[in-house]
Amino acid sequence: MLAIVLMFPASPLSMAENEEEIPEWGFYVYMAGDNSLYEEVDDDLNEMKMVGSNNDLEIVVLTDQVPQDDSHAYRVIQHGLEETPLQEINASWSNELDMGKGETLRDFMIWATTEYPAEKKILVIWNHGSGWEKVAEDRESHLTVPEIRESIEQYREETGDSKLTMIGFDACLMGMFEIAYELKDQAEMVHGSEAYEPLEGWTYNHLLYKLDKNLTNEELAQNVVYDYVESYRNGSVYTSYSVTAAVIDTTKLESLWNDLENFSSELNSILPIYRDEISNSRDNTQRYDQNPNYRDLYDLTINIENQIPMSDSKKYSEKLQNSINSAIMAEDHWQKPEKLPVDRAHGLTIYFPNEGIKTGYSDLRISQNSWYEFIENFEMGISSKANFNNLYTSSVDTGTGHNDSVLINGNYNGNASEIKIRLVNSDGKVMNTYDGQVNNGIISNIFLQPTKSGNYSLEIGLYGDSGFLEDHYINENLFINLQLPDLVANSPRIMIEDEKGDSYQVENIQNGDVFWIEGDIQNIGTVASKNITVLVNDNGVEKQFHFAKIEPNQIETWSISSNASSLGEYNLEVELWSEDQFEIDPENNYTSFSFMIFDKIGHEYQVNTENKNILEIETNEKENMSSHG
Repeated sequence: MLAIVLMFPASPLSMAENEEEIPEWGFYVYMAGDNSLYEEVDDDLNEMKMVGSNNDLEIVVLTDQVPQDDSHAYRVIQHGLEETPLQEINASWSNELDMGKGETLRDFMIWATTEYPAEKKILVIWNHGSGWEKVAEDRESHLTVPEIRESIEQYREETGDSKLTMIGFDACLMGMFEIAYELKDQAEMVHGSEAYEPLEGWTYNHLLYKLDKNLTNEELAQNVVYDYVESYRNGSVYTSYSVTAAVIDTTKLESLWNDLENFSSELNSILPIYRDEISNSRDNTQRYDQNPNYRDLYDLTINIENQIPMSDSKKYSEKLQNSINSAIMAEDHWQKPEKLPVDRAHGLTIYFPNEGIKTGYSDLRISQNSWYEFIENFEMGISSKANFNNLYTSSVDTGTGHNDSVLINGNYNGNASEIKIRLVNSDGKVMNTYDGQVNNGIISNIFLQPTKSGNYSLEIGLYGDSGFLEDHYINENLFINLQLPDLVANSPRIMIEDEKGDSYQVENIQNGDVFWIEGDIQNIGTVASKNITVLVNDNGVEKQFHFAKIEPNQIETWSISSNASSLGEYNLEVELWSEDQFEIDPENNYTSFSFMIFDKIGHEYQVNTENKNILEIETNEKENMSSHG
């Protein structure tokens, strides 16, 4: 059980002792300025004083600068500061705090949120940042990201507070996946910059006045990001750097973690064959300032897609891209002319070292993801232990009279246990897959049959017992000729006829209406289909239709008349077959359809403006006895 002894002075703002409504926002800033940034502490305090605490906002800061005994705790008011003696917060505190200790952050948050509570809480950690390695430098000490997580966990355990609304870093290089994931259970949103931050950092006066009761999380994320970047883009604040910023939705990070797991496992598995291509992808990925090991994660996936000729690599890259996009609530960047290009910034970097993993990385939760294993193996290199000896791939006739399938035979040398085959169409879509075991050096009679004629690429991967790709074969010039019919049962439609004899499609009908149902049968294959039977189950009554032949691209229509005699749901099923021995996509030979029959009420038919032959019935439930024609 955590035991923390803190001393809180009696305060008119202590909400435990009065019933006043607490402010919507608490803005708590941990300003570790005992370093080269010490002069910026006063500048940023002045920006905060331009707004000050008010009925909707509490601004509370803990500051430390270079001189000895200069640590202070303030409530920021408009044009001024209200100071609380440090010994009243914690009897063990002196006037010189070590801001690089997690206990200092923990005790500050316990005091600040207890004495100056708010419905929604923002913690800003202000200082130099070095990504996952350290932040909040104080002479010889600093905070690590696990220490920040533990400090917030302990503060919340002591106070019973729920998640923070946001953890923001007014510090360099903190826009990393590893950081956001480490803190995901402590805040709804995490902010960070992928690149260096300018000396002036956040423009607090631009942000704080917007914190009122009506501000949503989404608007907060946009304000934090766009106000910061725009202040440098428009020149109102000087910078010698390009700038980046993003806010992450922590509820989306578990899904991102899973997609990173799959992406990393794929990269790890192909290292024996494609390490050089992965290395080139890394080298060409967006980097930031002097740290070559922090690379934009989204940009990396794009380069992997372009460099690695494997459909699985492309698939996992695209899934990870989607997860990143989903997690980013707001992102913006601006390149200062003739400075670091940041046009390929997407909001999150990841640690991708070229030579060895630094001490401390294994303390992060990322060490439980396959990404960690991948960068370990990337450094060491993995050698192939098997290879194809002979491979024979051909398109063959399986009885249709045409070359409708792919046949794979061959043999290999070395230690391999699995083969993975992908048949990819000209659009890059995987149409068929085969994952199976191999042994004794033999690959025998593996068939793949696509569903459409056309040009295909054939990928064959040979894998060892440890899951590493040992050899990879690609045939990009494979033509499959499926000279087969392909029948499709299209969804039926309800038709009525007006007094002028014009027919219209409608969505639902009324009891007693005379209508008919019709549907189309289409052959989208390359040869004619013969002796086709269409079976229509009309609300429990079966009816058959016969067609002697349907040519390619030909459409035949069937129809049945009906009279709506009972209320409720009307169901119809359509199934078709032919005498053809083989057919593409036989699953398209079935469709179902349902609509509602309503009680007789006044209605009018209204032509849908987007489709002139489709009518909708308008009903008035309150005046269901009136008639409008």
